[in-house]
Amino acid sequence: MGDDRSHVLAMRWAFGFSRHAGVHNLCDENRAALFFASAHTGVIYDLNSKKQKLLQGHCNLISCTSASRDRRYIATADRGPESMVVIWDTYSGTPIQTIANPHEGGVAVMDMSSDARYLVTISDGQGPQVLSIWDIKTADQGPIHSAQVCTADDSEASAERQICVRFDQTDVHSIVSNGESLVVFWSWADDKLTYYAPPLSQRDFKQPVGALTKSIFIPNSGRAASVTVDGDALLWSCVDLPEVSSTDRRATKLVKLHSDAVRFMDVVGDMVVTGGADGHVRFFDKEFRVVAWFEDLDAGPVSSISFAHQPKAFAPAEHGKLACPDFVVATENSLVVGCHAAMFDELTAEARRGTLLVQGQDAAVHGLAAHPRLPRFACAGHSGLLQLWDYSEKRMLLLRMFDKLLGQTLAFSPGDGKLLAIGFTNGTIKILDGTTLQEGVTFRECTGCVTHLAFSSDGVFLAAADTDRAVALFRFGAVNEESGTAEWEYLGKYRAHHSLISDLIFSSNDEEGAEPRLFSLGEDRRMVEYDVMHSTVSDGVQLLKTARIEQSAVPTACV
Repeated sequence: MGDDRSHVLAMRWAFGFSRHAGVHNLCDENRAALFFASAHTGVIYDLNSKKQKLLQGHCNLISCTSASRDRRYIATADRGPESMVVIWDTYSGTPIQTIANPHEGGVAVMDMSSDARYLVTISDGQGPQVLSIWDIKTADQGPIHSAQVCTADDSEASAERQICVRFDQTDVHSIVSNGESLVVFWSWADDKLTYYAPPLSQRDFKQPVGALTKSIFIPNSGRAASVTVDGDALLWSCVDLPEVSSTDRRATKLVKLHSDAVRFMDVVGDMVVTGGADGHVRFFDKEFRVVAWFEDLDAGPVSSISFAHQPKAFAPAEHGKLACPDFVVATENSLVVGCHAAMFDELTAEARRGTLLVQGQDAAVHGLAAHPRLPRFACAGHSGLLQLWDYSEKRMLLLRMFDKLLGQTLAFSPGDGKLLAIGFTNGTIKILDGTTLQEGVTFRECTGCVTHLAFSSDGVFLAAADTDRAVALFRFGAVNEESGTAEWEYLGKYRAHHSLISDLIFSSNDEEGAEPRLFSLGEDRRMVEYDVMHSTVSDGVQLLKTARIEQSAVPTACV
């Protein structure tokens, strides 16, 4: 990571995180920190100093991450053209190894061995998936083993997509991967990569077996387990016969763990920990007898769980006490919650909720607007969540959830930022207080998704463009006859484009007495100016002039 002062744009902070790439607890006796991915960037967040260390270098969105057991090293991978795998030192934030183009199409999933020496990756892309094993010290020279993922009948046909891969914590030469209905056990003992995909049938258990989500080895037991979207754990036992391979296993038992899908499973000490779509975290012994449970987090479906490196936490505890390191829980609601073992013994639900450490958007961000005067910005996504952040202090000021409404675009009123307009995918427009996010007025005049919003420089007019190719105009100043106060009114709309509208702006002429000018730019290569001052409720929006600005290229924005 070089000096970024030479760049025109230098990233300073990441708000939110990629919840499907995993969150890792980097806490140990020397530090309190988290690692998470945010789009193309890895982030080490110091919980004490509230500072971020940004790990940059990926050309594509980070698709998966993995951490060494001692949390000293983190591996990040992406998928797409010019993909790469980078292994980072989490203390210095510098890369210690880089694998360029590990697979055609990038990396779908990966795992790091417990001794932090080896890395296993499974390819992404359109073709057959390939599993590769890398020696991290010599990874730049290529993998030490590679094999195509095949079907259960060992044919050359492509197997179903593998969505999880894990090393055995006690035997680096054993690997398990799984798709929704196929589990593959791999072994590269004797310097040869072999695999076995045991058949799985619903008739084996006299009940349906749900789609598989994760698989792990249960240490020092010779068994493995896969969890399902039905909340079950499928146990795999070795076939103890001299004539079969050490990778051969068969499904022997189906155990109910959660009432909903199990999205995460790992081993901590002598226990198996699971996280479910029901929002619960549960600890089991090796026979899958429940040991402890955390069911009051109230943070949403669990996507990942990560434990601090605290070896002393496994010391024998009093009877009935949970002995495990502190851990963090990441959820589908883009929340990261800090938990500790003593929470299990708390008497009140409030005390068992944990501590909120990080919060982001739980759906793609489509609307973003900066406050014209204060160091603030608002963002909205397709979850219906609107957030107001202070980017100077790096903290969230307010949030508001809109029921059954998906935010698409935002705009602050110029000058003072007292108003915040938000447009939704169903054509609804709301004008809110820019400080409190309290609702002022709602319009439902657009028939398509609202894609652009713009205020005039004096804040009197608000224009909106939608996917129906129309521009709507609103004006503040109409006097309510009952209350005698000024309010917003709808003037009308005009469809001047025959293709989608690319941008919508008011002119920035701030001269006193200057009339506002409104322009729209379309993919039909036309720019349209509207007669704002002569647009009325009775006559609607008036067109002033239109001009073709391009012959071949499709315009995307204007300023």
